[in-house]
Formats: sequence, structure tokens, C-alpha cells
Amino acid sequence: MNREKRLLRDIAREVSRGLRSRRIGQPLKLRKKPSITETDTDGFCATLGLIQGKSCDLEIWLDRYPGLDRSIFYYGFDSEKEGPIRSLARAASRELGPHGKLCDRDYKLHEGRYRLRAPMRRDRFGRPFLECYPNKKAFFYGIYDDAEVPPEGKDRDRLVERIVGFFESVLTSLPEFSAPELNHDVYPKIENRKVVASHLRRERSGYLATRRKQADGYTCQICGFHFEDVYGELGRDFAEAHHIVPLAKYDEVRRTTVDDLITVCSNCHRMLYRMNGTRKDPLILKQRVRKFVRAARRKGHTSSRKRKPRR
Repeated sequence: MNREKRLLRDIAREVSRGLRSRRIGQPLKLRKKPSITETDTDGFCATLGLIQGKSCDLEIWLDRYPGLDRSIFYYGFDSEKEGPIRSLARAASRELGPHGKLCDRDYKLHEGRYRLRAPMRRDRFGRPFLECYPNKKAFFYGIYDDAEVPPEGKDRDRLVERIVGFFESVLTSLPEFSAPELNHDVYPKIENRKVVASHLRRERSGYLATRRKQADGYTCQICGFHFEDVYGELGRDFAEAHHIVPLAKYDEVRRTTVDDLITVCSNCHRMLYRMNGTRKDPLILKQRVRKFVRAARRKGHTSSRKRKPRR
């Protein structure tokens, strides 16, 4: 089996397991095993499943369509109809923000394979794209990832986490999405449980939250706690994300960016929930933590000094 085809198969299987573990529920329907097909873009495509009622497949591609000198991972949704993809992109944009666009005039046929006319710029990786190719009856919404191929160790795990986070972010943005009940006691004064659930999902493991945590090395930006340092392998690649721009305003159409989020540990996350819900909260809490840490160190230093024996 081709090396890249085998790599894609393994990544697709890991992503399928990740999606199942998130218990996303309706309208997602996963295949028992991802199917791998060769493409006309000098690569391979793995189909994981579909969105029921929308004629959209969940796919991961590994090919050279972006026009670079190496294969690139792409993950997203594919349909032969334009309407379902546009409605999906419109719903997801409330969480993932504006998307780039590609159309028939952007690609060319080169030695029997399709590629972009101009190689994709680095700053366009990691952001959503809506691709409409009426001439080929192919419509896509997804992300080109800049991961090196083949990814290994932590890089591979984090690629899988980004892919799962993207699919989850899009699926949970759909009005027909259903999921198990989530913990709402973080906002005991808010009666709108649906909004609270949406907030928690977005801070838990969505695509933007995953990108933020990976950029911060899964280290709490308030107290510096790193789960893997304390819990070993069990704490590897674990942390939480918090909206600096507070969602306590509950404007569900707010477009969040990676810069609107901060990586935190579970304790600092809960403390932020107990504060005033302003942009300054993370800085205030960080200063408070530093103050108490310094005080604790001074106290420990003083108590450790040898006392003169009593006569």
C-alpha cells in the first residue's frame, strides 16, 4: 500500500474514534471504517461518514492540490450540491469566522492532475475555505492544514485533535444538532441552558479552542500549570480554553477568533467564571495568583528558618 495512503487511512481511523468519543450524536452518521479512494488531485481521500439530511460527506484528503512541492492535509465537507455546503458554511461562520473562497477559475489541469493555478499562501492555511466548482459539480467547505507529512508523535496527535475539533465545531453549529446534556452549574444565574451548553462545547474542544491550546503548549496562561508535568502521560495535551471576550453577553452570532481565547487549567477556568466577566479578568486573576504565590513563598521561607532554642 502507498505510504501516504496508509498514513491517511490511519489518521482517518483515529479521527473517527475521536468523533465517536465526543458523542456528537445527530445529525452525524459515521461509517464503520473510513473508505479510501484515489483522487485526480495527485493524492487520496478518506470518507468518514455523512451529515444526515444534507447530502454532505465528512472527508480528509492528502494530496497536492494546493500547488506546493509536498502533499497537504485537507479536512472538510463535500457535496455534489451547492445549497447544502453553503448553508453549512453559513452556520459554521458564526463560530469559525469568515471563509476564503475558491472557484473554477482558480485551478488548472497539470499532467492529468488538478492543482491550484497559484500555490496557496502560508497565511491561508488553518482557516476555512468555501470551494464551489460548478463545472465539476463539486462543492467543499473545509481547512487546509500546514502539518508536515508524515506527522509523528505529538504532531500527529495534535493534527488529529484539530481535525476532530473542526468537525465538531461545524456539526454543533447546525440547528438540528443534538448532544447529551452538559454541566451547566458554571453559570447558575443563567436560565438559558441551551446557550450555556453551546458555550461549554465551544470552550471544551472546538477547532478554535484546539488551535489556542496548541499555540500555548497546553500551559495555563494564568498560573503556568502544565498537566503533563504533574500527571505524566495522562495529562498529555490536556488543558481548557476560556473566552477572553466574555460570552456572558450571550451574543450567539459573535465571531470568535483564536486571539479571543486563552489557555487555562481547570482551577483558573472556574475562578474566571466567578469573576465579573470582563476582558480584564484574566490579567486580574494572573496578578492575584502571582501575589499569593509570592506571599506563600515568603511564608514558607520564614517558617523554614532555624529558631534559637529556648533557655
